[in-house]
Amino acid sequence: MILLIINCCIFLTLASFITLCAQRQLIGQIPWSPRYSYCDHCNHRLQWWQLIPIIGFIIQRGKCYWCNVHISPYFPLTESLVLIICMADCKI
Repeated sequence: MILLIINCCIFLTLASFITLCAQRQLIGQIPWSPRYSYCDHCNHRLQWWQLIPIIGFIIQRGKCYWCNVHISPYFPLTESLVLIICMADCKI
């Protein structure tokens, strides 16, 4: 059970990073610059609890904490899809 939880955390973190890289590539940035994640609308720096894959989206109810603009469901859906594919591939 502990191994399953660890695997889920690793896969979700990997999925979140891949999504970040893809998004920043599309807008002409490199993944490590800017250094911190930010809201696409108000450019406010995100806190650590907002960066937890899927859970951060649920806690914020799909909206930015500061400007209340809806966050694209692309992020949690992509993270969920990668998690499902990886877990199925690992046969866990």
